[in-house]
Amino acid sequence: MTKLDWMVNVNVFDSETGSFWKGPGMDPKKIKTEVFQLPCAASMEKEGSISNSGRWMQWRYKAANPLESPSPMGYYV
Repeated sequence: MTKLDWMVNVNVFDSETGSFWKGPGMDPKKIKTEVFQLPCAASMEKEGSISNSGRWMQWRYKAANPLESPSPMGYYV
């Protein structure tokens, strides 16, 4: 990942992948990768259908509004 030009990371929480440049033995000055951390909503912050490993189709209602105002994925694409 240190040789990428840029990387887009869309996660609810910070992940090891998005913060690889903070890891042990890494020198941020020598890494050319520009990391973009995009906000997203957790499953309880959005409404829609889901299917689980048991192949159950379920509808989930939104329980709360997101803290920030994340845009739909199509906005970024």
